[in-house]
Amino acid sequence: MARDRAGMIVKKAALQGALPIAPGKRLRFGRRMSVDYFRQRKIFKRPQSRVMTGVRIILARNLKALREVRDVSQEKLAAVAGIDRSYISDLENEKYGLSIDKLENLAEALGVAAWEMLHPETAANIRSTPPAD
Repeated sequence: MARDRAGMIVKKAALQGALPIAPGKRLRFGRRMSVDYFRQRKIFKRPQSRVMTGVRIILARNLKALREVRDVSQEKLAAVAGIDRSYISDLENEKYGLSIDKLENLAEALGVAAWEMLHPETAANIRSTPPAD
């Protein structure tokens, strides 16, 4: 433990300038300086890759288009794929990515190949194809 000039116990890394602390602020142990403190100030938050964000958008559009064309509700798809319904909703709203295993489960439940879920043209092709009579 180290003490600052006022006798407050502070983290050694803060004294060495390793942590970004505003001038005049002290880093102390206790409730005020918890991990939530840093998360709220986005100090520990990792930036998202633009590539991964693009993949999420494509996945969301394809998932929703495939589900709507097959007239399957989120609840039915969740039951068949073994995934929670709220997770499917979050995928369609681009909040989460998913693992390869879950991608395969969703693709199998929708009757398509896994790569089609990630292909940029899948949603456009589905919507432009006239319904079969």
